[in-house]
Amino acid sequence: MKKYLLITIAIIIFNNIFAQNINVIEPELQEILNQKSDELISVNIIFKSQMNSFDLPRNISKDERRDFVIGELKHFSEKEQSDVMAILRSEERNDKAAKIRNHWLVNAINCELSHDVISQLSSHPDIAIIGYDRKDFLLWEETSQPYDGRGLSQSIAHINADDVWNLGYTGKDVLVALLDTGVDIEHIDLVNNLWDGGEEFPNHGYNTYEDNHNVNDGFGHGTHCAGIICGNGATGTQTGIAPDATIMVIKVMDDGGYGGASGICSGMEFALEHGADLMNMSLGIPNASTSAKEMLRESCVNTMNIGIAATVAAGNEGQLQISFPAPNNVRTPGSCPPPWIHPDQQVNVGGTSCCIVVGAVDFNNADAPFSSRGPVTWQETSYADYPYEPEIGLIRPDVCAPGVGIISADPFNSNGLTMMDGTSQAAPCVAGIVCLMLEKNPELTPEQISMILETTAVKLDENKNNVRGSGLVDALAAIENIENGDETEDCDAPTNLTANTIDEYSIDLSWNEITTATSYDIYRNNTFVKNVNSTSYNDEGLNPATEYCYTVVSVCENGESEHSSQTCATTDELIIPCNAPNNLDATVEEYFADYENKFEVTLTWDEVDNAEAYVVYMNGEKVEEVTTPSYIYGCNEEMTIEFYVTTKCDTGESEMSDTITVEVKHNSITELEDRFEIFPNPVKNTLIIRSNDKINDVVIYNVVGITVLNVNDNFDNISVDELLDGIYFVRISTDYGDVIKRFIKK
Repeated sequence: MKKYLLITIAIIIFNNIFAQNINVIEPELQEILNQKSDELISVNIIFKSQMNSFDLPRNISKDERRDFVIGELKHFSEKEQSDVMAILRSEERNDKAAKIRNHWLVNAINCELSHDVISQLSSHPDIAIIGYDRKDFLLWEETSQPYDGRGLSQSIAHINADDVWNLGYTGKDVLVALLDTGVDIEHIDLVNNLWDGGEEFPNHGYNTYEDNHNVNDGFGHGTHCAGIICGNGATGTQTGIAPDATIMVIKVMDDGGYGGASGICSGMEFALEHGADLMNMSLGIPNASTSAKEMLRESCVNTMNIGIAATVAAGNEGQLQISFPAPNNVRTPGSCPPPWIHPDQQVNVGGTSCCIVVGAVDFNNADAPFSSRGPVTWQETSYADYPYEPEIGLIRPDVCAPGVGIISADPFNSNGLTMMDGTSQAAPCVAGIVCLMLEKNPELTPEQISMILETTAVKLDENKNNVRGSGLVDALAAIENIENGDETEDCDAPTNLTANTIDEYSIDLSWNEITTATSYDIYRNNTFVKNVNSTSYNDEGLNPATEYCYTVVSVCENGESEHSSQTCATTDELIIPCNAPNNLDATVEEYFADYENKFEVTLTWDEVDNAEAYVVYMNGEKVEEVTTPSYIYGCNEEMTIEFYVTTKCDTGESEMSDTITVEVKHNSITELEDRFEIFPNPVKNTLIIRSNDKINDVVIYNVVGITVLNVNDNFDNISVDELLDGIYFVRISTDYGDVIKRFIKK
């Protein structure tokens, strides 16, 4: 049994958190549904649960890790998709579902569905988003010019690749998966550099777009890219940066250059399952939908965690800023983050992925006007990182390479060469350098590859920027860095990492010093946080009562270490003090009922945020527990009362509020009586009320307390003609209280 099968791990599942205002059905798909067509619609179903492959074992070989992580991803997706798959298979028998394709690199399903099945699935608790599988033009309009020269392609010398050959590195035994339009597998510059797929894959790869073996380059793009990686010079001109590397042909588009996220994802899955050491993607989805972004980024994150890097073209929309303004000028997956976070990015950090994104320059190192520019952002997705405003977003590209006047294999002449421009040509140039690096050290991680390429690049600007990245790639400098480094042996991972909770908002980290380290990278929950020069770090601004898990990476002059062992700590629970109520106040109202004057004392106070209830005390004794910041006490005699209130919280009862003393007496009535006069008394027809105060209401009662007359207006002259002779009481209501006077009807 292999070593890695003995390791016990925990699969960590997380829910992608989509903003509450985003519906499961994407707007573009909803518009199609509104058209009421009977045709099946191609959709991508993305699940809430995605496996965190970052924490799977790292202390095993690259090949062992690949097999282990792929196996876990497949097992996870099969389990998580089982309920939805049962629904889809049932609907497939009803001709309401077709072309079902399960993905494992991201927990997603691509299929064609009827309108009603889409509606049904939109309420499924496991599904995060259902998006239209739109087919976009994944390439750029490029022109070609035949070339019949001989010798060494200028791009090879410009990045010092020929000097690397002199050291004995030519990309031998390195397998590159080319996700593109296919390849002319009979081209003389490539025919001896194609992957042997055996009887199962006789055409040196697979067509994941159409799910067949046709890998012919009907568009005329992939062949040119392949020649830049490993064209062996059979035409008389050496075009390949790594002339002994091997190409795995993966066709992810139709012959018109159209494709979508699912086809790209399938191509990546094929490459990983069949042993590719590297991917090149000179393609991209313009203005990608949320579902496409989620699908491709998760695929790129897991590809990185499997241990494979990808060189990706930034795009050719640099001169189309009006149509494609930042942060949307770089296509997806070129918008995905790199495996290594450059120090210039640390002011606005986020997650990582497999994508080393490449911009284009000419042979004078001037930026190609067409080369797409960053920054990009992921703040509107479940990743919610690299905010564009007010921060800088994610810097794109990472590096640049020759992309103007590039000579390579002619897609439509198996014996010829042609010249093209584009970041599509710059990306395979970098892929060729990575082949040379992997021949020197096959165990290089995506993070190490990315860091070496960026730190050894020829600086064209003071800082990493959104035009030329960290600079022009230098093949010789990259190889020499590996040759002088032995990163995996000399740059050890930190040991004895501990995490101690300080309070509700901070955790202290410490670890043992690594003598070869110049600094350390801190990772929280698999996301880069900070580079520090000491062996301790105080992580602040955290959420209360939340578990955080950390790893630390040593940064040495010759590269970076593996991640340390993970350690976790939970911040303290936020205990909100149970404060006593403030501003306790009381008002007294006197009124007449049941043949007597009565009193009503109303207490009010300020609300306390975390209060569950309030306890009212009168003369030191508890009288009531209420849930609102007010209380009414009634009595029918004069008295002096002391009140105070406490707050009842989940942590207990607060201290008492300030005490308020309330005098309950008839003074208010006596004072009011002198301000009113009624006459004549006895009265025969009309009772007259005189006062300078505003009267709100007048009610007349008989001697047994029954209301005999309600007066709503004309309070000055009240007709009593209808009353029988006898004794009556008139209650006069004002803003200052009620006055009751007696009169005789005669």
